[in-house]
Amino acid sequence: MSDHSKRHLEHLQDERNGAALYRSLAEAEVNPKLAELYRRMAAVEDRHALVWEEKLKAAGVRVPAFRRPSLRTRTLAWLARRFGVGAVLPTVMTLEQADSQSYRSGNEARLAADEQSHARLIRHIS
Repeated sequence: MSDHSKRHLEHLQDERNGAALYRSLAEAEVNPKLAELYRRMAAVEDRHALVWEEKLKAAGVRVPAFRRPSLRTRTLAWLARRFGVGAVLPTVMTLEQADSQSYRSGNEARLAADEQSHARLIRHIS
Protein backbone atom coordinates (compact mmCIF):
# COMPACT_ATOMS: atom_id res chain seq x y z
CA MET A 1 0.00 0.00 0.00
CA SER A 2 1.33 3.42 -0.91
CA ASP A 3 2.00 6.18 1.61
CA HIS A 4 -0.76 8.13 -0.12
CA SER A 5 -3.29 5.37 0.56
CA LYS A 6 -2.10 5.03 4.15
CA ARG A 7 -2.80 8.74 4.68
CA HIS A 8 -6.25 8.28 3.14
CA LEU A 9 -6.93 5.43 5.58
CA GLU A 10 -5.82 7.61 8.49
CA HIS A 11 -8.12 10.42 7.34
CA LEU A 12 -10.98 7.94 6.95
CA GLN A 13 -10.51 6.70 10.51
CA ASP A 14 -10.27 10.27 11.83
CA GLU A 15 -13.55 11.22 10.12
CA ARG A 16 -15.31 8.09 11.35
CA ASN A 17 -14.11 8.82 14.87
CA GLY A 18 -15.21 12.44 14.54
CA ALA A 19 -18.70 11.38 13.48
CA ALA A 20 -18.92 8.93 16.38
CA LEU A 21 -17.76 11.61 18.81
CA TYR A 22 -20.30 14.17 17.61
CA ARG A 23 -23.09 11.59 17.87
CA SER A 24 -21.96 10.91 21.45
CA LEU A 25 -21.93 14.63 22.20
CA ALA A 26 -25.46 14.92 20.80
CA GLU A 27 -26.62 12.12 23.10
CA ALA A 28 -24.94 13.71 26.14
CA GLU A 29 -26.09 17.26 25.39
CA VAL A 30 -29.04 18.53 27.44
CA ASN A 31 -29.76 21.52 25.18
CA PRO A 32 -31.85 20.20 22.24
CA LYS A 33 -30.57 22.89 19.85
CA LEU A 34 -26.95 22.05 20.60
CA ALA A 35 -27.71 18.33 20.35
CA GLU A 36 -29.08 18.93 16.85
CA LEU A 37 -25.98 20.93 15.95
CA TYR A 38 -23.77 18.03 17.03
CA ARG A 39 -25.87 15.64 14.93
CA ARG A 40 -25.38 17.90 11.92
CA MET A 41 -21.65 18.02 12.55
CA ALA A 42 -21.63 14.21 12.69
CA ALA A 43 -23.32 14.16 9.29
CA VAL A 44 -20.57 16.39 7.87
CA GLU A 45 -17.93 14.04 9.27
CA ASP A 46 -19.81 11.12 7.67
CA ARG A 47 -19.67 12.90 4.30
CA HIS A 48 -15.95 13.48 4.76
CA ALA A 49 -15.51 9.77 5.47
CA LEU A 50 -17.25 9.01 2.17
CA VAL A 51 -14.72 11.21 0.36
CA TRP A 52 -11.87 9.13 1.76
CA GLU A 53 -13.70 5.87 1.03
CA GLU A 54 -14.07 6.88 -2.61
CA LYS A 55 -10.40 7.85 -2.87
CA LEU A 56 -9.38 4.51 -1.41
CA LYS A 57 -11.67 2.57 -3.75
CA ALA A 58 -10.32 4.53 -6.72
CA ALA A 59 -6.81 3.49 -5.66
CA GLY A 60 -7.89 -0.16 -5.48
CA VAL A 61 -7.67 -0.30 -1.68
CA ARG A 62 -10.26 -2.27 0.26
CA VAL A 63 -12.15 0.00 2.65
CA PRO A 64 -12.23 -1.53 6.13
CA ALA A 65 -15.42 -1.64 8.14
CA PHE A 66 -15.62 0.72 11.10
CA ARG A 67 -15.81 -1.60 14.08
CA ARG A 68 -15.56 0.77 17.01
CA PRO A 69 -14.32 4.27 17.83
CA SER A 70 -10.74 4.81 18.95
CA LEU A 71 -9.81 4.82 22.61
CA ARG A 72 -9.50 8.62 22.50
CA THR A 73 -13.00 8.94 21.03
CA ARG A 74 -14.48 6.54 23.56
CA THR A 75 -12.74 8.39 26.39
CA LEU A 76 -14.00 11.78 25.22
CA ALA A 77 -17.53 10.38 24.88
CA TRP A 78 -17.35 8.96 28.41
CA LEU A 79 -16.07 12.26 29.79
CA ALA A 80 -18.91 14.13 28.05
CA ARG A 81 -21.49 11.78 29.55
CA ARG A 82 -19.90 11.94 33.01
CA PHE A 83 -18.96 15.62 33.28
CA GLY A 84 -20.96 17.30 30.53
CA VAL A 85 -20.18 18.16 26.96
CA GLY A 86 -18.44 21.39 27.97
CA ALA A 87 -15.70 19.38 29.64
CA VAL A 88 -14.48 18.01 26.30
CA LEU A 89 -15.10 20.95 23.96
CA PRO A 90 -11.56 22.41 24.25
CA THR A 91 -10.13 19.06 23.16
CA VAL A 92 -12.67 18.72 20.34
CA MET A 93 -11.78 22.21 19.11
CA THR A 94 -8.08 21.30 19.08
CA LEU A 95 -8.80 18.12 17.12
CA GLU A 96 -10.84 20.05 14.53
CA GLN A 97 -8.09 22.63 14.12
CA ALA A 98 -5.52 19.86 13.60
CA ASP A 99 -7.74 18.22 10.96
CA SER A 100 -8.15 21.55 9.20
CA GLN A 101 -4.37 22.05 9.08
CA SER A 102 -3.83 18.52 7.84
CA TYR A 103 -6.33 18.96 5.02
CA ARG A 104 -4.98 22.37 4.09
CA SER A 105 -1.49 20.92 3.68
CA GLY A 106 -2.95 18.04 1.67
CA ASN A 107 -4.81 20.33 -0.73
CA GLU A 108 -8.31 19.37 0.49
CA ALA A 109 -9.73 22.89 0.66
CA ARG A 110 -13.43 21.97 1.12
CA LEU A 111 -12.70 19.52 3.91
CA ALA A 112 -10.33 22.01 5.56
CA ALA A 113 -13.03 24.69 5.47
CA ASP A 114 -15.57 22.34 7.06
CA GLU A 115 -13.17 21.38 9.85
CA GLN A 116 -12.29 25.03 10.47
CA SER A 117 -16.00 25.82 10.63
CA HIS A 118 -16.46 23.07 13.21
CA ALA A 119 -13.61 24.51 15.28
CA ARG A 120 -15.23 27.97 15.18
CA LEU A 121 -18.60 26.54 16.22
CA ILE A 122 -17.04 24.64 19.11
CA ARG A 123 -15.14 27.76 20.20
CA HIS A 124 -18.39 29.75 20.11
CA ILE A 125 -20.31 27.10 22.07
CA SER A 126 -17.67 26.79 24.76
